[in-house]
Amino acid sequence: MCALVFSPPLFVTKPESMTLFVGKPARLQCVVTGSPPLHIVWQKDNLDIPVGGNVNISVDRNVHILEIRSLQLSDKGLYSCKATNRFGTDLCSAELQVIDKPKKLKPVDSIKGSFAHLECLVSGSLPMSVIWFKDDKEISVSDKFQCTFYENAACLEINRLDSSDSGSYTCMATNQAGSDQCSGPLIVKGWLYCFFLSFFLIFMTNGRMFESKVTSAFSHLFPPPQFNLEPPTITEKPPSKDVLPGSRVQFKVLVSGTPPLTMKWYKDNKDLSLMKPGQSKKFECQVTGTPVITVSWYRDGSEIISSGKYHISFDNSLVTLEITGASVDDSGLYVCEARNEAGSDSCSVEVCVKG
Repeated sequence: MCALVFSPPLFVTKPESMTLFVGKPARLQCVVTGSPPLHIVWQKDNLDIPVGGNVNISVDRNVHILEIRSLQLSDKGLYSCKATNRFGTDLCSAELQVIDKPKKLKPVDSIKGSFAHLECLVSGSLPMSVIWFKDDKEISVSDKFQCTFYENAACLEINRLDSSDSGSYTCMATNQAGSDQCSGPLIVKGWLYCFFLSFFLIFMTNGRMFESKVTSAFSHLFPPPQFNLEPPTITEKPPSKDVLPGSRVQFKVLVSGTPPLTMKWYKDNKDLSLMKPGQSKKFECQVTGTPVITVSWYRDGSEIISSGKYHISFDNSLVTLEITGASVDDSGLYVCEARNEAGSDSCSVEVCVKG
């Protein structure tokens, strides 16, 4: 005699979250088991998805497929597949991000001595490599040029801008299926504006007549100076996020103000220093007190000993730790502790090494 076994629905394969450009097709697929009959419902943001138009829903045995033929920005959202029979219910979900593909990089104007940030959104299958070019010449990563590629955003940050940095910049993304690129100009303005502004202010007290002569003399060379310097203002703050251990997370902040601006990140009120694998960086702190002073560096509570990777120095009250050829394992909380007979003090920085 055979006994029948009944089972509730169970998703053995779940759809993957993805980010795609507008106009591209999207396909969400899952495999579900369970005693028939199974009732399957696809939802977007907890609302049932109607069949037809740009959406096609199909099933092949226990494989259930949702296809969107041509993505629009409004298709962005959380997609769920719910399976139900008389023994229970199971649910699986995936996030679909839709981004509008830029044909060109946004033109950037910046001031000599400050920095510029170029960003290009990229979509496609991993693994993917991103290369930046200036006037068709490949850019090498250095202290001046910092390249990052994170969650579909390829970024190039240029420090200590000079007039020679003006030009056409191109971002090229390549994977096994092919390559694509976008370009845009960067214009670095010199200090002539600042010179004229200073000249104007110094002699302004001599009267409105002289002010008029100065303005008239230089009006054919420079536009009128602007006096509305703006302090830094965070116009968009990063939201709080709940993530799983081992997953990646990104925080974005929009800032306005007169350049150059200095940005710092903090974690639990401690400086957060970001590094790339292979990068070298120097950390310094000033120490005062009655000699004899001894100084020690620690990472996550373990003392650091000078070696080929770590170089520690203490000279003229300046304590230095230099990390050479950083790796992901070098991430952690670094603490500098200074001690003498009267007591001790410390300062710290959170270091995060990410590829």
